[in-house]
Amino acid sequence: MRIRRNTARLPAALAGLLIAAMPGAAPAADEGTKAKQEIAEAYDAVADYSYAKKEDLVAWLEARRESLAKDAAALREKASDAGADAKENLGALSQRLEAQREAASKKLERLGNVSAEAWGDLKRRTLKAYETLENEYRDAMGGDDEA
Repeated sequence: MRIRRNTARLPAALAGLLIAAMPGAAPAADEGTKAKQEIAEAYDAVADYSYAKKEDLVAWLEARRESLAKDAAALREKASDAGADAKENLGALSQRLEAQREAASKKLERLGNVSAEAWGDLKRRTLKAYETLENEYRDAMGGDDEA
């Protein structure tokens, strides 16, 4: 008897799953959340790079650093175009992020010269610094830039 009751519910459960899986049935993801997910996926893709791929990772992070320099310039421009209160807030945020960007850049320089023994820990800390920084710039710019 129990089997029959459960199988009677099966078509309704399957219908629910099919409806949920239909395109457009799920609510659209918030753009900020989507951008952060894309950033996380990009960093996850390189997180397992071994010491043998050090040069590849350093080159990848250098490209990210260049992108962050553009983000910093855009944030400074946004701050200069803002009203008084927003200008003050964005200016302070820009200064804080600039300090973080400089610290992350120093980690990247050390990463390029690190020994195999110290590779894992410094790689993890450097990736985390850049990922956090990218997310903060996206938040500061309103999430309207591509990752």
